[in-house]
Amino acid sequence: MDASTEPRRILMTGVTSSTRRLVRHVLQSLGYQVDEAADGVAPGTAAYLLVIAGTRARQADTGGLAVPTILVGVAAAPPDRPEVRACLLEPLEFGAFLATLRAVLDAEPVPARPDGDPVDLARLREFAGDDPDLFEELAVLYFATARNYLAELGRAARDGADASRTAHSLKGASASFGAREVAVLALDAEAHGVTPERVQALATTLDRAEAFMDAHLAALRRPG
Repeated sequence: MDASTEPRRILMTGVTSSTRRLVRHVLQSLGYQVDEAADGVAPGTAAYLLVIAGTRARQADTGGLAVPTILVGVAAAPPDRPEVRACLLEPLEFGAFLATLRAVLDAEPVPARPDGDPVDLARLREFAGDDPDLFEELAVLYFATARNYLAELGRAARDGADASRTAHSLKGASASFGAREVAVLALDAEAHGVTPERVQALATTLDRAEAFMDAHLAALRRPG
């Protein structure tokens, strides 16, 4: 595999179940591959960009690695853990985690197209199979909902209002539908604020997702 196409991998180890769900959601939304080890670092740690280790991880297994590490559930790093870049207390707060993640990874840009297509059709087939009517119903519902959220975000951006909850709702709806490009941008707006530039990027990406779905539905309805 060419280095440019290799998945960007992060290892999570020894993290409590409630925190693990949040961490996995954030990382996968940003396009990272998340591997897990129950309570210690698995072999081949050098393959990872980052290790996220909870209090259940054994220090002997995680100490002394060159891989940057975020400790979860502790206030400060032990002096013999030079690889630790940040520490976060639980319960983990979404915005603080995302800001810490990006700081540790040197503000690595969010991938614009995690899976190549604007919409994850495999996810939709879990619900609709290849039924064009159900595909269309799901698409109509999602895009109507998403555009309502987008209009709210646009008003908030003009008025300088806090729209993080609306961005969160758009992120969740988009992730459920499989519009991952939109979900990633909504996640960014939720974490860093709704600006006219972010709203415009969301609008452009939503248009692309809708055009993609229109073409797919047309292909499904095509005879033969």
